Amino acid sequence: MSYAGAGHAVDDKARVRRSVRIRAEGDVHHAVLSATDLAKGMGFTDTESRSLGTVVSELATNILKYATHGSVMLEEVQDVRRRGIQITVSDRGPGIDDVQRALQDHFSSSGTLGLGLPGVRRMMDDFDIESTVGVGTRVVVRKWLQPSGARVRRRLGSDALTGTARLAERGTLRGSRSFPSSVAPGVTLQVAHVNRPCRGEMVSGDAVSVTEVEGGVLIGVVDGLGHGRSAHLAAKAATRHLRSHGSPDLAHVMTRLHDRLQDTVGAAVSVCWIDLSSGTVRHAAIGNTVFRIQGATSQRMGSMPGTVGVQVKTPRVETAQLNPDDVLIIHTDGISDRTDFEDYPQLRYQGVETVADRLVSQYGKRHDDATVVVCKLGS
Repeated sequence: MSYAGAGHAVDDKARVRRSVRIRAEGDVHHAVLSATDLAKGMGFTDTESRSLGTVVSELATNILKYATHGSVMLEEVQDVRRRGIQITVSDRGPGIDDVQRALQDHFSSSGTLGLGLPGVRRMMDDFDIESTVGVGTRVVVRKWLQPSGARVRRRLGSDALTGTARLAERGTLRGSRSFPSSVAPGVTLQVAHVNRPCRGEMVSGDAVSVTEVEGGVLIGVVDGLGHGRSAHLAAKAATRHLRSHGSPDLAHVMTRLHDRLQDTVGAAVSVCWIDLSSGTVRHAAIGNTVFRIQGATSQRMGSMPGTVGVQVKTPRVETAQLNPDDVLIIHTDGISDRTDFEDYPQLRYQGVETVADRLVSQYGKRHDDATVVVCKLGS
């Protein structure tokens, strides 16, 4: 059974061809790195390259999930008008008995953080799938390089949407930054965050600050008490203070922040400082926020009871280690904490923007402000 994509004629003489056998989780990681490397070499942007890596992660992980082994073929292709990358993922697993149903959103009830076939189909320009029960499945997808003028217009349109237009239309704010280490060459911290207000509100009572401080990055996640304007003002006051008075001394930061917020409704606050040279993480939190590092194992850090600006105890500062390919996640209680990341190893290979969007869209509570920050340290 097959689903036909756009049906473009593609030159069979691929300029570059890379094949990765998928038998273990490490093979998925290798395939993702190969895809992003090939895409960057062809001229795709960093964001486009990470998106292609996400697609490979999703499709290759499905091999391990349902077929135990298979292959990923990456090819540079072209038709009469353009160049692009083609990804062919095949296995000899049980196959899909209803392909059309599998291409429908929300078909899976497993609660996965992955894109699923519908998400892959939306992210790519061309999509083809053939699957026979008892024989296996083959998925072929393509992404085409856009002409330079079209790429500029698309980027400008995207920026406009993520700025004041997005705030006016939906109230959701997104951001991402990269912080290269000046001490450890090639090491970069990728940070992305999404902040979605409570249903019916145009402003969020949550806020995020991300600031480079003394050889590291200080991240603050603030959840103003309640929601709406008063919570928004408290959260904004907190993030302004963190940007102006940031320090790796988190106990001091929390104490000064408590003084600053005493004329507001108060807030739950999580702050962490990540050393760019070593990956050492310091963390302190007061109020209902969640901090976790997901890697080969999962690690969580606690939060002290109280409300910053209202009533707090002496902050407790904890330390942890952020290793390459670990995912550091901080979120407010507007994100459901009933997530089982251990079941979804592809989370470690997806871009930080993709993970942040997925957590808010899939686990965000509509009746509360929902905010998440996602970080990865790598080369």
